[in-house]
Amino acid sequence: MFKTYACGCVGFVTHGMDPLNKRVYAIRRCSRHAIDRSREYEPEVLDDLASQASEKLAEQHVEAILDDLAELVRDGYALRELRRAMRAAGVGP
Repeated sequence: MFKTYACGCVGFVTHGMDPLNKRVYAIRRCSRHAIDRSREYEPEVLDDLASQASEKLAEQHVEAILDDLAELVRDGYALRELRRAMRAAGVGP
């Protein structure tokens, strides 16, 4: 389930019912946790989020995140196809 945390991060929770194994994968980071603000999505486990107050993200926000992630996957696939074509033509790395 996607949640928004007190610090402003948005994350995905796994093992949410098991406090010893609960993990939060930050999908969108707040300014405190951001490594590179130019990257909108940079998933990583942030254990300190597991102890923060959080609330379930509204469904329209979840849909927007999933749409964005799907677009990034499509872009990555298109880039790989372009690289393959360039290699086949002898002009790519």
